[in-house]
Amino acid sequence: MDMNKVLENINDCIRMSYDSSDPIEILKSLVSFLHSNLGYWGEPKASTPSDGADETKISGAFMVTPDMNYHMLVANIGFPDEQNHLLIPIDGGHPGHVWRTKAPLLLTSTVTNTDFKQYLKTARMGSVVFTPIMKGDVFLGQFITATKEPDQMTVRDLNLSGIMSTIAFEAWSRNGGQEIMNTIYPPADGYYVPKEGL
Repeated sequence: MDMNKVLENINDCIRMSYDSSDPIEILKSLVSFLHSNLGYWGEPKASTPSDGADETKISGAFMVTPDMNYHMLVANIGFPDEQNHLLIPIDGGHPGHVWRTKAPLLLTSTVTNTDFKQYLKTARMGSVVFTPIMKGDVFLGQFITATKEPDQMTVRDLNLSGIMSTIAFEAWSRNGGQEIMNTIYPPADGYYVPKEGL
């Protein structure tokens, strides 16, 4: 991975976050950065997307619902189409841990983590980074990026995701993201999962 190119991409994300006034579109662009730049710093294994799903890597922006009951997926790459509006109980699994602690989390390998809960329908992810979209004590949501293979995510990925979280908080707050959440929740196509996972 060319770090100069990564830095150029970060600059593009910052610029885009000010050029656009659509918070959902901004999140989609930030998720695109995460999917393209996190994990697999060597050569990734081949992926065969099917029905919107990516069997190798996923990235998503989950925002807290207005009633504070769920993390709702509002922008993603790699999730199956039917989970475009995946809803995870607010205190469920590691997303719930990030919500409680308000701290980023790196799971280098879910194989050795017996507490890992699978909410993705298509595959169990092996290596995951979670970064809260927050400022001070205000927690809006989180980015989750995962690879199917374990031992692919590092502190470097956690830090890059943290940069996207900072951009996301400012853009979401500046462009009325919470007001938009009031209009799209609850979603007609919501995919609700139990706290214990699938």
